[in-house]
Amino acid sequence: MTASVAQDGKRLILSGALLREEVASFFGSLSKINANEINLIDLSGVDEIDSAGLAMLSKWIDSNFPSSHRPMLVGEPEGLAGLRSAYRLTEQLEFVRSN
Repeated sequence: MTASVAQDGKRLILSGALLREEVASFFGSLSKINANEINLIDLSGVDEIDSAGLAMLSKWIDSNFPSSHRPMLVGEPEGLAGLRSAYRLTEQLEFVRSN
């Protein structure tokens, strides 16, 4: 399934498969979103995600939101938990800070 992005008010809705083959076109769609209006990213419709999809999504979030105002993520696509753990990312896709 082709990845897609939609905005419903302050909610960003992602769906499909966020895989390497889709990253370039998907990032183009994401770049058209006004991030200032987003406070929730809904991943419930994402079937699966690979490392390229995770990198693209976390890069977009890092580029558009300060650490203190990151949007809440909801939904757990197949593969996300393992990738977050492997790359030491929080549930909000921030790198775990060690002291």
